[in-house]
Amino acid sequence: MAPLRSSAANLLAVGSTLLLFHFGNLESRRKKLGSITFRREKCGGPLRGGGEDGVPLDHVEVEKLERLGDMRELKKLQKAARKASLEGAEKRQRLHEYRESSKHKAGISIEKLASSVNISVKELEKYEPGAPFRWTHGVDPSNVTVPENGYFYMQGKGGRKVRICRLITGTWQLGRWYNFKDTGGAMKNTPDAIEHVSEKARLGFTTFETAPQYEKALSIIGSIRSKKELPTTTKRNITTLLRWAPTFTDYYEDGINNTLDDFRRLLNCEHIDILTLHWANFSIPSWIDFLRHFRFRDPKVSIVGVTNFPKAQMQIARDEGIKIGCNTVALSVIDQRPLKDLLPYCKAKKIPVFAYGVLMGGFLSELWLNVPEPDDRDLENASLDKYFVMIRRWGGWRLFQRLLQTLAVIAYKHNKTIPLVAMRFVLEQPGVEGIIVGNRLGFPTSDYTIENAEIFSFCLDSTDFDDIKRVTSQGRDLFRKVGEVGSEYRIRDEQGHVLSVSAQ
Repeated sequence: MAPLRSSAANLLAVGSTLLLFHFGNLESRRKKLGSITFRREKCGGPLRGGGEDGVPLDHVEVEKLERLGDMRELKKLQKAARKASLEGAEKRQRLHEYRESSKHKAGISIEKLASSVNISVKELEKYEPGAPFRWTHGVDPSNVTVPENGYFYMQGKGGRKVRICRLITGTWQLGRWYNFKDTGGAMKNTPDAIEHVSEKARLGFTTFETAPQYEKALSIIGSIRSKKELPTTTKRNITTLLRWAPTFTDYYEDGINNTLDDFRRLLNCEHIDILTLHWANFSIPSWIDFLRHFRFRDPKVSIVGVTNFPKAQMQIARDEGIKIGCNTVALSVIDQRPLKDLLPYCKAKKIPVFAYGVLMGGFLSELWLNVPEPDDRDLENASLDKYFVMIRRWGGWRLFQRLLQTLAVIAYKHNKTIPLVAMRFVLEQPGVEGIIVGNRLGFPTSDYTIENAEIFSFCLDSTDFDDIKRVTSQGRDLFRKVGEVGSEYRIRDEQGHVLSVSAQ
C-alpha cells in the first residue's frame, strides 16, 4: 500500500492539472472571442467597459460569464464594449478639438454667441457692450494692477495686520495626485513654478492658499520670499493661507510645535499668517484642543481659522472662548450650501469667509459650453472628477448647459467671460471676503491671472442674480442631497451617515 504522503501528492498533482486545464481553456476562449479591453483608471475607480447605455461594466460579471462558458452572452458583451469604446473615442476627440480651438479664440461674433446660447441676435444686441465680446481678453501684463478694493485687512495676534488679496491663488495643482494622466504634474517644472509665483506676486496677487499635501508648494512660496529680483515691499506683502489636517502623530504638544516649525521653515517666514484647521471626524473632540493651542499657546500663528466647519462647530468653538478668524468653504453658482445658514452666521459674527471651488475645477467656463457630456475618461484631473459628480447630483449635464448659456449672456452684457461672472457671483455674496482660484503654476499657457484681474472692474446687477437664480432653482438642494458644508470630506459610519458633529 502506497504511503499516505504519496496519495496526497497524487491528489495535489491531479488538482493542479485540472486547474491548469480550466484556466487554459479560459485563455483559449479569450483568444477565440477576441480581447475585451477593460482598464483601471489611475484614480482608483472601477474597471471601465462600455455598455450601449454607457454604464460601466462590472469585471466580476465578465469573469462569471467566462467561468460559465456562456459564449453567446460574452459575445454580446464584447460587441457592446467595442461600440462604446468607438463612441467614447469619437466623443473625446470632438471634445479635445473644441477645447483646443476655444483656447485660441481672440473673439466671437454676436451671431455665433446667439447660436451658442439659443437666443436671438436681437435680444443680445440690446446689451450693446462697449467692445467686441471676447472669450479671452488680451491684456498687456504691464497694465495689470490690483486696485485697493482688491485687498482687505485682518487683525492678527499682537496687533499684527495681515493684508489679504481678495483673489487668492490656490496651489493644489502642484500636488502629484492632481493629474491622472501626468503623475508628475507641475512638479517637473519647479523652477518655472517659482518664477510664475514671483510674477503673480509682482502683479499684486500676493495671497496664496496651500497645504502640506501639495508637496513642494510650501517651499516654492518660501523661495520667492528670498528672491532678489522682487521688491522688498512685494515680499513683505506675501501672505499665506495654510490649511492643515493633523494626523495622530501631531496629537501631542511637541508634535504640534515641531510640525508648525517645519511649516514656518518651508514658507521661509517667522509667522504663519493664517492657519486653518481641517477636521474629518467631529466625533473625536480633539479639534477643540488644536484650536485652543493655535489660539493661545503659539504666538507665531497670527490668525487661527478653520476649513469646512459647519455652523454647529463654529458655535461650539465660540462657546469655548476660541475666536475663529475665518472659515474656508466650497461655494459656487451651483454649490450654494453655505448660503443656507453658515454665511449669515459668519456675517453676523464678523467672521470672514473664503470660498474655494468657485469655478468647479474649470467647468464654469466657455470651454464646456455646448460640449457633450463627458465620461470619466474625458476628465484630466482629480478636481474635474470631483466637481463632475457634484454637477450630476445637482441637476445633470442638460441643466448645467442651460446655466452656462445664462452665464454666457451675462458675460456678453458686461463684456467679460463666464469664469469672471461665476467668480463675481461668489465674491458679491454677503460675508465672502475672498475667493480661491487655482492655476497650474509653471504652465503659463493655462494661466488666467491677467484675465481674472478684471473681476475687480465690474459688478453684477439684480437682473443678473435673478437670471442665475431662475436656472439654479431648478436644480436639487445640495444641502439635502450632499449635506452641510464639508460633509463630503468627513468620515461616515457603516450606514453612510456623517459621524457626530458634537464636541462631546
